[in-house]
Amino acid sequence: MLVTASDEEVHALGVPLHRDGVAVTRVRDAAGAAEALHAGGYDAAVVSHPLPDADVIGSCAMLCAVPGAPPLLLLDALDPDEQTIPAAIRPARALRKPLDGASLAGTLRELMAEADGGAPPAAGPLDLAGALLEIARARETGVLDVQSGTLRTRVFLREGAAVSAEGGTLRETLGRMLLRDRVLTESEYTRVIERMTERVFANEHQRMGEVLVELGLLTGEEVHRALREQVLEKIGACFSWPRASFSFSELDRLPEGLEAFALPPVEALVWQGLRRHAAREVLAAWLAPHATLRPGLVRPAASVQEALRLEAAGLRWLERIDGARSVAELAGETEEAPALLATLLLTGAIGGGAAAAPRAARPTPQAPFAREVVRRRRAPGPAAETPRMRSPADASKSRLEAERCYRRGRELLDAEKPLEAAKLLRCAVELEPGEPEYAMAEAWAGYLEARHAVRVARARALTFARRLLDADPKAAKARTVLGRLAFDEGDRQRATREFELALLQDPENAEARRGLKQSRG
Repeated sequence: MLVTASDEEVHALGVPLHRDGVAVTRVRDAAGAAEALHAGGYDAAVVSHPLPDADVIGSCAMLCAVPGAPPLLLLDALDPDEQTIPAAIRPARALRKPLDGASLAGTLRELMAEADGGAPPAAGPLDLAGALLEIARARETGVLDVQSGTLRTRVFLREGAAVSAEGGTLRETLGRMLLRDRVLTESEYTRVIERMTERVFANEHQRMGEVLVELGLLTGEEVHRALREQVLEKIGACFSWPRASFSFSELDRLPEGLEAFALPPVEALVWQGLRRHAAREVLAAWLAPHATLRPGLVRPAASVQEALRLEAAGLRWLERIDGARSVAELAGETEEAPALLATLLLTGAIGGGAAAAPRAARPTPQAPFAREVVRRRRAPGPAAETPRMRSPADASKSRLEAERCYRRGRELLDAEKPLEAAKLLRCAVELEPGEPEYAMAEAWAGYLEARHAVRVARARALTFARRLLDADPKAAKARTVLGRLAFDEGDRQRATREFELALLQDPENAEARRGLKQSRG
């Protein structure tokens, strides 16, 4: 894709690239480029400034936010060394204009070569399952670091058993979980955030659980149960992340101060992760090499039921795995059968009987699973602050202030005051630039307020809504925004579908209900 407002550049750069065998699509502005990238099909995006609708940083932010965006090559009259583009949105290459088509073609070939031979393939939910089970079988103590883009969760294991998790998405924070489960009301959650912010600014760090007990909103026992559920949600969510990668580091002991929870066995965590997050087509492709296998249980059904925490219906289905039916037949019996069969194969709970077809070897995860075990590591202690790293206190202060701005901004949006809301939401984004929910809300507020640049604002709102869905497929607010955007475009059918999906995730979403009524009217 060549993004340029200049017809002369199309001739000077696009034509030589075309003659060199490169298929070139010309787009005139950043908003149009973002829309085109959402449709996919591009190996690189060449962005030549000036553009009519965005400056250099704005265009880089807009295009880098598109999920799965290709490498970005920036062309500008300013010296690349003088550009002050944040690292998170920095282009893969920056070239100074003027330049000729041959130079651009050479740089593009370098980018393509790096893309073809570079990063390892992204891991899917089955790869993550295999990694967890490998650690459990070896009874290792350490931390499994799972990352996908800006998302990161650290899963702590002791002697092969998962005991805790840190990180994850905004959705998985304790306050958001309690709010979503209606344990807390909106006003109670706001009180908690305000109290925590006050303490942080007074240099008195206090955990949310402690504040909940102090305010009389929950008991200590209720907080402990909620924290355990939060850890389970953090681990389970990793199975839904796109383009994930992970590495395991051994520890001689768990970090001091880490609260360890009694969690289900890793086998059960794998089963729940695959059941909830693995797509049917992914499971079908993984099971395909085993389709003709007629498996039987190699452990008592009751033992498997206990390990996987299956209900009575699951036990009855396990008893059907008796060597008389093939994997293909069993996989078609229930909605959850493919995920359960994959779990049983990964854990070695089923194997071929006398009447079985030749069994393929149990697959090993083909994942970027770097085992950093050259030497046993000591449990990490408090890290020394470096000039490029925020201290824990500063990070906590930033997160709390961002959440407070976000909640106030949402209130103003609900009160139909998008201009005031946009200021607060912009503050939230500046404090926590890696949080897609904040970015989506700020972009949506900008869209509502926009007068002369509706198209640019719409592209930003679309980009960040899809980015939030990429990070959190259950984000009802993102579905609602996509529905409003589709309705504004006149696409009532797509708007209805988005509003329905929003209500599936949050039946109490009043905005989605209003939108659905409008789109069907």
